[in-house]
This record gives sequence, structure tokens and C-alpha cells, in this order.
Amino acid sequence: MKKNKILWLCYALSLFACAKGTFNESQTIPASLNKKITSVTDPNGVTTVRDLKFLQINVWQEGTSVTGGYDAIVNEVARAGADFVFLSEVRNYNNVDFTNRLVQSLKTKGLTYYAFRSDDSGILSKYPIVESASIYPVSSDHGSIYKLVALIDGQRIAAYTAHLDYTNYACYLPRGYSGVTWAKLPNGPETDVSKVAQMNLASYRDEAIRAFTSDANTEKNKGAIVFLGGDFNEPSMFDWVASTANLYDHHGVLCNWDATSILNTAGFKDSYRSLYPSPVTHPGFTYPSDNPAKAVSSLTWAPDADERERIDYIFFSPASNLTLKNSTIVGPDKSIVRNVRTTETTQDPFVLPLGVWPTDHKALLSTFELTTTASSNYEPIILNTGNVRVSTYQPGDGSVAALFDNNTTTFFTTFWNSYQITVPQWIVVDLGVDKASKGVAFQYTTRTSAKTDYMPTSIIIQATNQAPGNHTWAKEGDVYTDADRTWTDVASFSGAQYCPLATNTTSPKLQATATSVYRYWRFFVKQAKQNPTYEAAYPNAFCFQLSELKAERLK
Repeated sequence: MKKNKILWLCYALSLFACAKGTFNESQTIPASLNKKITSVTDPNGVTTVRDLKFLQINVWQEGTSVTGGYDAIVNEVARAGADFVFLSEVRNYNNVDFTNRLVQSLKTKGLTYYAFRSDDSGILSKYPIVESASIYPVSSDHGSIYKLVALIDGQRIAAYTAHLDYTNYACYLPRGYSGVTWAKLPNGPETDVSKVAQMNLASYRDEAIRAFTSDANTEKNKGAIVFLGGDFNEPSMFDWVASTANLYDHHGVLCNWDATSILNTAGFKDSYRSLYPSPVTHPGFTYPSDNPAKAVSSLTWAPDADERERIDYIFFSPASNLTLKNSTIVGPDKSIVRNVRTTETTQDPFVLPLGVWPTDHKALLSTFELTTTASSNYEPIILNTGNVRVSTYQPGDGSVAALFDNNTTTFFTTFWNSYQITVPQWIVVDLGVDKASKGVAFQYTTRTSAKTDYMPTSIIIQATNQAPGNHTWAKEGDVYTDADRTWTDVASFSGAQYCPLATNTTSPKLQATATSVYRYWRFFVKQAKQNPTYEAAYPNAFCFQLSELKAERLK
């Protein structure tokens, strides 16, 4: 997009996605893409096989560019039934949280989604969100990346949504247009690859993708499967190759585009190109898509060129329990080519719109099969005063043994004077040398009495193999900082669905799976709900109360 015309250009250019050819005649999602869940009992427990669907869609200024566009977005998301929906061009107009608005609209259709507020790009999940973060915050309209984490049958899923910088759209140079002003070049197409690469690198797309790969590596170390969906505003390194050098107005240019090259080097796979390796038979164009509700002049930025590109993607990190099944283009079967609505004649699979199409991009829907083994492959850890240590506890509120005495009327409390403590509060479980494991699961019960203060609201499960040393563990009212050990974050949990605030309530099993075997595991409470008076006096302080704590280890 541009700016001011700009605001217009701004959004339109971030749209860059291309159109595809041959399409399925059916306007419903193919049956092969419908969600499937099966469970099989094996010697290790219950193995669950389920389909996971991911939808990437540029919503063209939240659907405001097309009459009925917002309702069309809702209808297309509902029709796709995706487990995760990646959204580009989230604006939160009039300070209305767009993703929450979608969640509420989808609820009227009987669909439950979860979301968090974000700007520029957004994401919906059918699974409760364990944690969320801004990985590359939007600044001066140079793109954004956000992350959410969900647990599916114990498997950590890290899903990232991206809308990358629309400026320095270098693939226009070989087509005879500026990638900065979008004006026609006075000397015709620029085919010097070094100049194309230089302009592309001047964008902030590579910085955003490097921020993603850095965070994604951390997620993979926690055992997560990583997915990235977005409008990249940049072609693929797999699409500007020898076989396409004289197609689509590439004018002989071969280009190793930065964003996809960085992802490829980092081991991520392009879902569409993995299934359809030929950019000739399956170019997979997502921009500029035809939209019958709009004049052609509002759909093209290089009217004298064939500007079709595949710039909307879904990438994933390969995993032994993940299989890519399908990837299809969702949207009109026509594109804009040299200012003309043109029907695609490629072999790309298509799902046509339900009715109104809300955007000048085509969407991408990719389906995977996820295989997991349920928690029956865990075994109980017998907790006792010999293998459980705590950071602090409160004299008079019961000893540490209250955590595992199978009596919900007794409860454990960290030190009331915790405003004197400079670290969050925690419980350590020592599995022992012979029981060290790649995974644990904690489940706790909140205090039984009517008091709803001092219950965990944010929990991190951590692990280490470093022995605690010779210092004394916490005694009543004492502090044990564990400062001599380095801990690895394995899983995080927050929100009422994982950390209940009601009294006498048992949490779900909080499962954490690492890539290495660990002996020591820490139930690390990062924050807890506080008594308002106490919190006002000591805003950085908290303690927490539990009636019971149970633990399991991965066999």
C-alpha cells in the first residue's frame, strides 16, 4: 500500500498475494480437508490422530473495502473450519478489537475461537491460548509478527501470524514499476538482480523473519511444532527460478528472495510448495486476485504488467508426528493480468468463494495430520518431603506436606511476607537419577475455603539437571532462591482455563515436554491473584495457596 493515498497504498500493497488457475468445481471445502479425530489404544496409551487446519487470509482492511466484506470474512472462516486463522491487515478501527469481534461473530454460528488483541496481523485459535506474545511489533507500518501457544493432546503448538513490510516491493522492478512509488519506470524493466536484491533488502521483511526464527528456535527447544502464516509482501525463492524466468513478466530474473530463503535455511517448509513443487503447473498466485465487487483499477498496482505473485504462505517445522495432507487456494479463480480480469488455467487446486469475496488476495488453507499419545504414557510421581522443595512457606498455614496429604481441607501457602522476596515463588520436584524424564505433568487443587485470593494465574514449568548444592532448603518463613542453578523454561500456562480461580477447583493437567531428559522440575508461579489491599501496598509482591499438588512423569 501506499501512504495517504498512502493509507490506501499502504494496505493494498501489503496485500500482495496471487491467484491460481484450475479449480475445484465444488464451492465447499473438499471432504478430504474436513477435521478428523480418531483414537487408538496401544501399549503406550491412547494415540490420537487429528486433522489440523490453518487458514491464511489478508482481510483487506478488515473487510471494509468491499460491501458486506466483514460478514464474508466471518462466513469464509466458518466454512473453512480452520483450527488456526492467520489474519493480515488488522486495523482495530474505532478502537474495536477486530479479533475479538470475529470471535463473537463466530460464536453466533456455534463456533468457539480464542484470540488476543493485536495490531496489523492477528490470529484465532480453536484451542485455548496458553500464552501469547508480540515477536515483531508493528512500527511505522513496517509489518508485524505475533505468536500464540496452544496445547493439543499435550503437544505444544506455536502458531505465528505475520504481515510483513509492504514497502520496497522489489518484484515490481523486473516488471517495469517502482517498488517504492509504484510509478512506471522511465527506462523499462530493471533486470539487474543486484539492484532487485538491494531494494528487497531495504525493506524490514528480513528483520521480521529473523526475529521469528530466533523465537521459533526457542519454541522448538521446548518441544513445540511451529507454524507461520502470513502475507509476506514478497515472492518465494522457489518461484523465481529458471523454469519461470520468462513467465509472469520476470524478464529473465532469477532471485533468491530473502524471507523465504531465511526460512528455508532455518529448516521451515512451505506447505503449498511442498505439495506442488512446480511453480509452472502450480504457481499458487494469491495477489492480485480478481474481486467482482471492485473495479479493476482498485485491484492492480502495475496495470501494464503481469504482476501475479504467491505472497501468502503457511510454513511449518517438520516433526515426526506431523504430516502435511492438503493445501488449497481459497478465493476467485480469476486474477488481474495487465489490467484485465483473467481466468487462471493452471493446475492449482481451488475452493471458490461462498458469495461475496472480502479481499483482493486469495486465501490459503493447509491441512495437517497430528499424531499424539495421551497422558496414559505418564506415571505418577510419589511426592513426599524428601523430593519436594519450595521457595518459601508460611508458618501456621500448614507444612509442605499439606501439598500431598490427600486432604483438601489442609493447604500450603508461600510466605505471607513475600513482598520481601525478589523472585517469584515455586515448588521443585526431584525425580531422582533413575526417573529423570523428558516430560512432567502437574495438576493442582485450589484452596477449599471461600477465600479466592492467592491462587496462581501464571505458571511456568521449568527443568534442570544441575544439583542444588549444599545450601539449606527453605524452612518456615525462610527464602531459598535456587540462585546457583540455571533453569530451562519448558511450558507456560495462564488464563482461567489453565489456572482456575474458583475455590476447591482442580486444574487441567499442565503437561510439559522437553527435548532432553531432566531430573529436576520446577512448578514456577510467576504471578497470583492478590488481595486488593495487600496488592495496593505491595504491588510487586504475591504469595499463592494450594490444597493439593499431583505430579506425573513421562515414561
